[in-house]
Amino acid sequence: MKKIEYIKVGYLYKKIADAINKPAGDICITETAIKHIYERHSVELETLGIDAIGFVKFVVSNFTHIFEDAKNKSMLLAYISETRIAKVIIITIVAKDRKYFVRTASPMITRYLYNKRLLWYKK
Repeated sequence: MKKIEYIKVGYLYKKIADAINKPAGDICITETAIKHIYERHSVELETLGIDAIGFVKFVVSNFTHIFEDAKNKSMLLAYISETRIAKVIIITIVAKDRKYFVRTASPMITRYLYNKRLLWYKK
């Protein structure tokens, strides 16, 4: 039986990809990233009442902003809300082989985004 290397959790659509000068493509998560999210952020996930894949799928389906982190060449998909427990929920994605792979996911505080470059936001 072939081992699954990653799970597709969403898609970066052409309209948004064009707006940020990136290719459209699948957004995927590896078993290693899932394990990392559980190990590093289990308390936050339990507080939100969601598992790692559900957490990532929520952000991928509902992100309101895309930021760029020039330091590590990644993009941050952010769901920013004034009404949720976590005001900023971020997944970090990196491009590889015409796909985007989730590196990590976590609830954050807004000031984490201060030194990131805004590429796109939902109007």
